[in-house]
Amino acid sequence: MRKLLPILALLGIAACQPKASNNHNDSTSVTETPAGVLGVKNAPNRFYKQFKGTVAGKPATLQLIRSAENNFSGYYVYDSIGEPIRLFSRQDTTGFLILLEEDPMGDAEKMLKGKLVGDTYAGEWTGNGKSYPFSLKEDNSGIIEMQLITAGDTVRVRNDDPESASATSTVEILWPVGGAPEQTLQMIRDSLTQPSKQRFTKGEEYARSVASEFTASSIGDLKDVDTTYARAATNHWDAHVSDVVVWNKYPLLAVEQSYYEYTGGAHGNGGSRYTVFDLSKNKALTLGDVFKPGYEAVVSKALENRFAKSIISNRKKGWMLCCSIRQLSPMIIFI
Repeated sequence: MRKLLPILALLGIAACQPKASNNHNDSTSVTETPAGVLGVKNAPNRFYKQFKGTVAGKPATLQLIRSAENNFSGYYVYDSIGEPIRLFSRQDTTGFLILLEEDPMGDAEKMLKGKLVGDTYAGEWTGNGKSYPFSLKEDNSGIIEMQLITAGDTVRVRNDDPESASATSTVEILWPVGGAPEQTLQMIRDSLTQPSKQRFTKGEEYARSVASEFTASSIGDLKDVDTTYARAATNHWDAHVSDVVVWNKYPLLAVEQSYYEYTGGAHGNGGSRYTVFDLSKNKALTLGDVFKPGYEAVVSKALENRFAKSIISNRKKGWMLCCSIRQLSPMIIFI
């Protein structure tokens, strides 16, 4: 049987500048009140859920995050193939929830277009001029249960001036709350929070810590920016951190932690960190657990080839390449 082993700690680069928020306070929220928008009805406002069913008649599993009323993301996989496909929501005005497949090579658009009503997401998969029905129903049995926790923070150099230089951070983290012994859950928490170099036992505290870390570290530099570039668009700095489950089937759990920062200039920078857990051994996997000794040269060559292929493909389409190593790298291998 093939085992899914997502490669760890792949970094990507983004190139856009989000707008600064007008929020002046910490906005930690763990509530899951129902919120209905087009294509969505009787579903919590924030959640992480697993759905199982069929896409084009083939068994499939969907890991879905809802971090805001109109913001959905996740991964889905055809169970017989085992290769996770990244999904992002697109705003729709015709009454459907549309989840677009990530397309690193810029090929034809592929999507799940349906309605999420309560615990069922059903509709049509479309792509390459074809369409097939899909029907997925919430099924959280046997998974590591996660609570989605959000937090936000904004600081301004001059509180009485909305045009003052500011730093805004938004955080969407997943916090393990069930599906395994407490020792295993805390191991997962410790691994996911490792970059903070302190131990957290409560998700709300961790989310607030991440949100305030960016704003606190930015305010000193922003004081110089505020006086040098008065009222410039580049005065408004942003950071965004979000978690998505890639795989959640014993004995493996894989979590993608994405980040983005804009601290002035033409564009921001971002990337992703993948952490894969072997629940049977109660540990987070390392590259040494995945590859045979001497893997560095082989993997580096594979990444170079993938990178070159992406450049050639995008040049043929007449696009300027804004590269993402997450997109250019083989995220999974089978052994």
